[in-house]
This record gives sequence, structure tokens and C-alpha cells, in this order.
Amino acid sequence: MKPLSIFRGRLWPICLLTVAIALLGCSKKSEVIQAQTPDAPEEIEDADTQLAVGYRYYLGEGVKQDFTKAADWFYQAAAQGNADAQFALGSLHQNGQGVPQNFVESANWYQKAATQGHANGQYLLGLAHREGSGVEKSLVEAYKWLSLAADQGDDDHVAARDTISKIMQPDLIAEAKRRAEHFAATLHTD
Repeated sequence: MKPLSIFRGRLWPICLLTVAIALLGCSKKSEVIQAQTPDAPEEIEDADTQLAVGYRYYLGEGVKQDFTKAADWFYQAAAQGNADAQFALGSLHQNGQGVPQNFVESANWYQKAATQGHANGQYLLGLAHREGSGVEKSLVEAYKWLSLAADQGDDDHVAARDTISKIMQPDLIAEAKRRAEHFAATLHTD
């Protein structure tokens, strides 16, 4: 599978931004585990706390940086449906950090986060569809996911959606918008 060429130079800042946002949201739980970080993800059952420990290992915050341990913690949180952990695993697989580089696996984790409304998961899944990286190349699916991400207000997401619209036929854009609206309606009814 080919890597996402559009990510070069952009994925790392997105990951760091997501990490910073997640750490802010997990700060209280992170304080609880700051003094001593458990060795095994099974020692903590709360997904938000598992996510916080994973980010500590990812960043090397208070512990030796270890992408493999970060992935272990993210897997535990992701298994409980935590969208931030699913996104983080997508990023790790995209970059081959602590896990083998695998674009199909990366797209699968982005998909899981995206279907929960995770804006960066939607964005990166849209880019994956645009490039055909780990998923079928589809401008309609790319526009759908980029549109859903753009609707959450990030300027980069809006720019990516607008850029792809310039290379699409109007009927394909209409189909992509229909798919995005259908998805959004199902997301809000759950």
C-alpha cells in the first residue's frame, strides 16, 4: 500500500495537537498516575486513564518515551471504544511508531475514530481515500469524510475539502454531500 503523500510535513503537527488536546482533557486522571505509572494496561480499566498513560509514554512525559508501551495503552482504551485512542493507533500505524507501519491498519483505526465523529480521524480518513492509502481510492468518500471534518470548523479540514472539490464533477460532489448528510444524521440519532 502506498503512504499518504499529502501527510508529509503535516501529520506530525496534527498528532502533537491531538496529543495536547487529549492531555488537557485527561489532566486530572494523568495527575493520579503521575507519581507511579503502572507497567500493564490491564492494571487500569478506565479508558480515559489508559489513554492518558498512553500519551505519557508517547510523549515521554515523566517516563521514558516508548511508542510500543504507548501503543499497548492505546489498544486497551481503543478496545473500549475511545475515539482518541483509535485515532492515536491510526497515527502510530501510519508512522510505524511502536507498531509495524501498516496503511491498511492505520486507515482501519482512523475509520473507527471517524465513525464516532472524531474530526482528525475523519480528516485523515478522507485523505487516505483521496490517495488510496490503506483504503480504496475514492474521491466521493474522500469528500464525504473531509466535509464531515470541515463541518467541525478546523481551517485545514475546510481547505482540504475545498481543494478536492476543485477536481470533482458536480454529480460526484452531490453524491458525497448526500453520503455525509446521511452519516451525520445517523451519528446524531445514536
